[in-house]
Amino acid sequence: MKILVTGGAGFIGTHTCVALVEKGFEIVVLDSYVNSHEKAIKCVEEIVRDKDSKNHNCIDVIEGDIRNEEILEKLFFKYQSIGKPIEAVLHFAGLKSVGESILNPFNYWDVNVNGSIKLISVMNRYKCRTIVFSSSATIYALSNNKPLLEDSPIKPINPYGRNKVVIEQLLKDIYDSSPKEWRIANLRYFNPIGAHQSGLIGEAPLDIPNNLFPYITQVALGEGEKFTVFGAEVGMSTEALRKWRHHPDSQPFLERVSSN
Repeated sequence: MKILVTGGAGFIGTHTCVALVEKGFEIVVLDSYVNSHEKAIKCVEEIVRDKDSKNHNCIDVIEGDIRNEEILEKLFFKYQSIGKPIEAVLHFAGLKSVGESILNPFNYWDVNVNGSIKLISVMNRYKCRTIVFSSSATIYALSNNKPLLEDSPIKPINPYGRNKVVIEQLLKDIYDSSPKEWRIANLRYFNPIGAHQSGLIGEAPLDIPNNLFPYITQVALGEGEKFTVFGAEVGMSTEALRKWRHHPDSQPFLERVSSN
């Protein structure tokens, strides 16, 4: 089975690629390297090659932007023409900084929403109708109720969260139009952390980290001066508390939803 992983060179994408190849899937990675680096894919190849020499040629890599419909069209046509059509998509590609989305909402709506529309449109043309979308817990309304549940109120407070809601709604509308043809899963992450046990891949932002945990690790390694906790005094309120999800723990689920 051939699976397309958009944003496959990113933090979540690389771990997912490793898990898929180790389970016998052939994957195609599409990444623009805006928030990642091509060396991450080389590390993925090293990990899976060390596990099994048969995994050596299981990863194809294409540099490109999901907004480029011509690249998407060529990609899907290429694999269909050789009898190995792309049968599922794990969609991790997109911009992901809450603060940046507030400063530059146009870019976020263009990359995240417009890019997703183009990707799903090409998928539909090639009858590839299984997609796992990397959404976010940012879509939920602010609440003192703990824990949040899947059906908790949805009311994002920033453009990044609104991007995710709009894409989820688009996918719901598509599913409702053809429920017997489409298989869709939305993954609403909290704060993913962790790294592969090899130490070769993990969260390695190219610039100033947009997530909290890289700041913590940078300070621990002596690369940062201090780690500042904003909000209420710890112990007096839950304002300064965060939830984390060990990212490698999610791989069995990703494998299951992409193949069933």
